[in-house]
Parts: sequence; C-alpha cells; structure tokens
Amino acid sequence: MKSELSSKTEVKTVIYPGKGAYVLYLHGEPYAALKVNGGTKERMYMLQYRDERGYPMFDSSLAGPTPAGKLYVFKKVANYVSNIYREQTTIPMGAIIRKIGGKWRFEASEGEWKSAPAGVAQDLEESDLGRQYAYFEILKDIDGKVIQARWASNTFGSYPILLSRDMRRQAPELIHTTGELMIDQYSMLSVMVDLLSQPYRSFDQCVESADSISDIKGYFDFDRDPASGSINSEQSAYYKLYFDLPLSTEEAVHLPEDAVIANKIVKKQGALSGREEEVLVREGLAKRSGGRVVVDMKKIYGLQFDAYLNVVLIKKYANLSAVLRENWDDLSELRRIIASDMKSLSILDPVLYRRFAVELIMKRIGLKKLTQEEVLNDLSDTLGL
Repeated sequence: MKSELSSKTEVKTVIYPGKGAYVLYLHGEPYAALKVNGGTKERMYMLQYRDERGYPMFDSSLAGPTPAGKLYVFKKVANYVSNIYREQTTIPMGAIIRKIGGKWRFEASEGEWKSAPAGVAQDLEESDLGRQYAYFEILKDIDGKVIQARWASNTFGSYPILLSRDMRRQAPELIHTTGELMIDQYSMLSVMVDLLSQPYRSFDQCVESADSISDIKGYFDFDRDPASGSINSEQSAYYKLYFDLPLSTEEAVHLPEDAVIANKIVKKQGALSGREEEVLVREGLAKRSGGRVVVDMKKIYGLQFDAYLNVVLIKKYANLSAVLRENWDDLSELRRIIASDMKSLSILDPVLYRRFAVELIMKRIGLKKLTQEEVLNDLSDTLGL
C-alpha cells in the first residue's frame, strides 16, 4: 500500500473547503476521507490580543475564503519561516526557549542557539495570564519566573505543505496544522492516558480521581446543558453570546462590549445605539465619515470569529469526554496493559507514567519509528536517571 500511495499518477486529492472534506483517491476511486478546515467564510482580520485598555489588536494580514481551483504540492518543508508571520515561525515548533546569560535564546538545531524574537522574549517575562503566545513544558525558578519553555505558537506547526498553481511559484495557501492545535492534541492525549492509568473500574470513578478529566467532563456537562454553569464564566459567556443564550451577571462582566456589539452586527439584530457607535469608533472598529459611522466589517468578523473559537474549544473537549465514555469498555483492555506495564517497569507514580506514555504516543502520531533503545532512553529521561 505504501508503494501505491507513493505513485503520483495513481493518487489524487480533492478538497471541499466549504464542506470541510479532504478526499484521497487511489486508482480513481475514493480511498480515504479526512475532515479539514478551509479559509474563513468572510474576509477578516484575526484578533491577536487585547492591549492594556482592553482594545482588540488584530493581525495585519487578511484571512479569507480558500479560493477554488487546482493546486499542486510545491514543496514539503520543516520549520518553514514565513515573512508575514516571521516572529511566530522563526522558532521551530516545540523548540526549547531558555534564558541564557540573562537573554532569551532558542535552540534552532541541536546545539545551535539563537536569540529569540523581541516579542517572544518580552512575552516570556509576562505573568501566566498576561502571556499572548502558547508554550508547553514550562519550567520556573523558585520565584515563579519562567526560565525555560517549549514553543507552541508556530503558526504553521512542524511540517507545512507549500502549494502552487503552476508548479513554478508558491501560492499563498498552505496546508498545515497550527502549533496550538498540535498542543491541544498533546493535552488530549495526556488527559486520556491520565484517565486510563487510574486504578478504578468504572468510568465515573476514574473521572473523579483524575483531575484533568474532571475538568473535561465539565465541558461535556455544559455543552449538554449550558444552564449548568459547570465551566469558568469567561468561556461560558462567549459560548452563550454566540448562541444568543441568556447570560448570568457574572458572565456578562467577562464579555468585552465590542464582542457583544460585533455579535449584534453580524446577526443583524437591529440598529446600533449612539453608545455602541462610540465604542466602535474609539477602538478603531469604525470611523465617522460624512456624518455617519462606517463599520470595519473585516474587524467585526474577526471579533465574531474569536467568539466562535471559544465555542470550538468547549465542544472539542466535550466531545473528548463523550468519546471516552462511549468507548470505555473497549478501552478497559488498554487499561489492563497500562497497569501491567507500570508494574513491570516499576513505575509507581501515575504522573510519571503519564509523561512517559504521552511522549511515546506523540512520537507514533508523528510517524516516528520507536526502537527498544529509544524507548528505554525516554523512560530514563522521564525518571531522571
């Protein structure tokens, strides 16, 4: 099968961005299908962060619908550096960023350290809540300051596929997985292994014992009944706003006024009040022209898309909880194997085992071969031997 799939003449893929479908054809017949996300439905500026005033700051590049047409694989690269997203892509996905001699540096390749982009260096000095970029495996000193972390905000992940329309020039479109999505995968695997390594028989008992899955179950309960209030009020506020559900007083406090106004504009829920127009103009979301307020819809769609991303987060984890519950009987055999492995490897701490197991699973998902020697080295690293 590997040789057949390697044949350029026998393999063809068709992507339907609007339907979220990626179909692989082999010998002219459908062979496999994947779910994908194309470009956004509306042209928009993506919300990047909010400044100290709470005003939205947007990406300078427009995001928009994926154009129709025939595209070819132009090049497959690792650690692609983009001119548009240079700060985010200069650091390879998963690379170590470490404070050396008082300055932040990242490991560009084994043993080669380079200065981290200024924005990243500044971001690492912020508090946990103040950081705009995503990191994992964060290490702190005794004062709680970050001294080392791995980079998770590479816009194009590890292995983007560059496309072309004429096989001579690169097209603007890429096929890629964002760094944040890759870390979501890592997080979900960690949750799953945590659950499977619990010593109890029933799903509910294991959930109660594993803190990580208890939080995930909260998303499941909330998505099934938003009135349950089983997640933090900031996330539930955006969810209820997006679906026009009544908000509690606590939830309403967490919603920026511009997000509420954007939801009203996109859904055409009536004319804007003078107060709402003032907010949009003050934050650069609209301008006054000829005695009227002209709204920048590209930014408004960006705000609405940010609310949608909160909905995606909740539903993603709600689905994880549901899938684990539905497949609990089948997963029980895997749990038995995990318990046997822990005993044979003399790993008595479930937290250590989880780190070890997740590392192995992530390598397999990355299609890396695992030898017994490599597994033993990973185990030694996990145990600190």
